[in-house]
Amino acid sequence: MKQLAIMLASVAILLGVWIIIGKSVGTDSSHISLIIPKDVTDKAALVRSADQFWRATPGYYDPYQCAALLGTLAEALGDEHWRAVAPPVLFAWDSLRDDAAARGALAGVGQKVFPRIARAGSRGDLETMIRLANTNAFDHAAIDGALSAASQTPVAVGGYPTSRLSDVVAAAIGVQDYSRAQEYLARIRWEGDSAPAELPAEIRRTNEVIVLCQASEKGQFDFSAAARLWQAFEDGPVERTVLRPAVEGIALRAMNGFDPIAPKLPLEEYFMKSVGQAGGVGYWGDVLGRFVHFCTLGDEAKNGTMGLLLPRYEAHLKKPGYAFETWMKAGQKTAQAAGQDHVRAVKLYERALAAAPSDESRVRALKGIVSGYLKANEFPRARKAAEQALGSIKDVSFLGEAQALLDEAKLKCAEDDVRVAKQEKAIDEDRTRGRLKNMKDMLVQARKVGRPSDELRAIEKAIQDLERRIAE
Repeated sequence: MKQLAIMLASVAILLGVWIIIGKSVGTDSSHISLIIPKDVTDKAALVRSADQFWRATPGYYDPYQCAALLGTLAEALGDEHWRAVAPPVLFAWDSLRDDAAARGALAGVGQKVFPRIARAGSRGDLETMIRLANTNAFDHAAIDGALSAASQTPVAVGGYPTSRLSDVVAAAIGVQDYSRAQEYLARIRWEGDSAPAELPAEIRRTNEVIVLCQASEKGQFDFSAAARLWQAFEDGPVERTVLRPAVEGIALRAMNGFDPIAPKLPLEEYFMKSVGQAGGVGYWGDVLGRFVHFCTLGDEAKNGTMGLLLPRYEAHLKKPGYAFETWMKAGQKTAQAAGQDHVRAVKLYERALAAAPSDESRVRALKGIVSGYLKANEFPRARKAAEQALGSIKDVSFLGEAQALLDEAKLKCAEDDVRVAKQEKAIDEDRTRGRLKNMKDMLVQARKVGRPSDELRAIEKAIQDLERRIAE
């Protein structure tokens, strides 16, 4: 009886634990339960609860609990709190919106959530909303409506740079949705319906950005206008982080689509006409600086495009070594990021060598070339590059460094020759042993079937020759 009582008590304990655990994860034990604060006046707790959405992947939380928490946040938090909660909310929404089980739960709260983010979210949040809307999913109408309403927030005369409209337009430009940006800007509402006699300069510049970007998408480029506009920008956050990069993107779009072998665009002519215009030097300097990234990806078409423009920019600046330093920077970035693809960096160092303005520069480039080839086990190519570069160096103060690089490459070549010879010898020995075994098997078979004695002697002699080769 005592044992039976103990057993029943154990079962009761296990049942109680099961009930407690079951309650902690909700009615569906396959989902983790969201913690939804009961006191909606505790704003700090509500803000903290939104961090749970960073884990909201399909199947992790009950989608209806997610919708309940979203609704609570939308109703209980003010705009001053939504800047903090918008990022995790948008992460969860983006993660769950393609899940069929979650879509029904989310559809009912979109009309509450998106207006809050559109009014109070950061520019990055607005960009996320535009990307979501442009997928034309079930939620696009709610998102578009919220963005449109935010863009209609009245703007004070002289207050466009800090207005919500400016943020929404900048977000549309940031995701290259120029039609949307143009639509929002065209519907500007002024406070008290007192529109200024002339559109403020910052609005005119923003509209010009949109027009130039739209034209570039159609293959129509006006780099002189782009350079002038680039120079006209002030140092406000939107002009510095969105509009100026967008204008630089016009040139980057042309350069990324350019084929230096079979050009369909007179890129060099465009460059030469615009670099001397107002703002041209600064504009193209920033563009070329950003294009370095594309040269690190191993695409020789990109390298060829950069190789076309860099010397002309250097000549216009009258700054020898500009092209060399740019190629060296690209090579160093590539060497750091390319992993085991060491030759990718070498290609850029070779371009630096070709553009080197001095023997000191040639040695710097040669170091990158030799180092890259040696890491890639391309020892003969390292030696050849060092030999060729050594012949072009005239300043005796740099000959020692160049010679040391050549000696290192020669040493690696010699070591590799020894390694290859040993490897070839081992392979040859393996082949000989295989042939010896075959000949011995052949001799056994020949004796079994009674082959003539002269044939047996020939096989025996072949076996002796093979054994001698192995012994040597």
